[in-house]
Amino acid sequence: MSSTPPTLPEPKISISRVPNSTIPLDIANTPAEAGAYEFLGEEFFVDESVPDPSLVRQIREEADPRYVPLRCKRVYKSPAGTVISRTYHVIGRYIPTPTEEGSEQYIRVSHVPRRFPFPLDRIQALRTLWAPWEKGTVEFTNCSPPAEVDFGPWVVEQMRALRKFFDASLRIDTDKNGEMSTTQVDTTRDKLNEILNSESKRDEALMAEAREEARYRVRHNWRQLKQAADEGRWTEPPAATRPFVDLGRKGA
Repeated sequence: MSSTPPTLPEPKISISRVPNSTIPLDIANTPAEAGAYEFLGEEFFVDESVPDPSLVRQIREEADPRYVPLRCKRVYKSPAGTVISRTYHVIGRYIPTPTEEGSEQYIRVSHVPRRFPFPLDRIQALRTLWAPWEKGTVEFTNCSPPAEVDFGPWVVEQMRALRKFFDASLRIDTDKNGEMSTTQVDTTRDKLNEILNSESKRDEALMAEAREEARYRVRHNWRQLKQAADEGRWTEPPAATRPFVDLGRKGA
């Protein structure tokens, strides 16, 4: 006699900082119950008119001949149940022979122009141009979709600078006897880590400066006091006068 297996409950989703939520704790069955956006999926495609074809040509000529200008449409469900989408620029690359670490990083491209120069099964996404929300903001708290970042000449400059780090990581030397030796030099990963660490320190310094500026503005906000003065609510009260008391005295 067969028995029906028990139905297991859906796993709980733990989300800290739950704004606009009726759930008293930070445990909810769905992101919507926790007042957060839910990521539903993404689609990669190529739009031959975006970004500017001249920038695409410049990147391929000066920085990376295997550059692929991808677009990524990401779909979310808002806490109210509305389905929205955001479309981002993505720096893609045709990689015919990946390393073992990168062999699982291929993406599926759903749409490309008729004359697309690369095989669709050998494309990887290197960077998505979006701006994550700063920790502590409402958007960060409710997991809002990242802000879109415009594609411009700055991308060309960054790709051109990155090209300098794609040189060989071995230096070959020959001594006076004709013997060859190799010396390991900094790898691309080491150099990029150094750059990222430097940028992280710079960003932290800028954020600390911005926080200090915000504190100063809060502590030295004179607008309300000025408004009170303009409305005559910041004036000294009239000097108290001695009360007159008639004692019924006659003049001498």
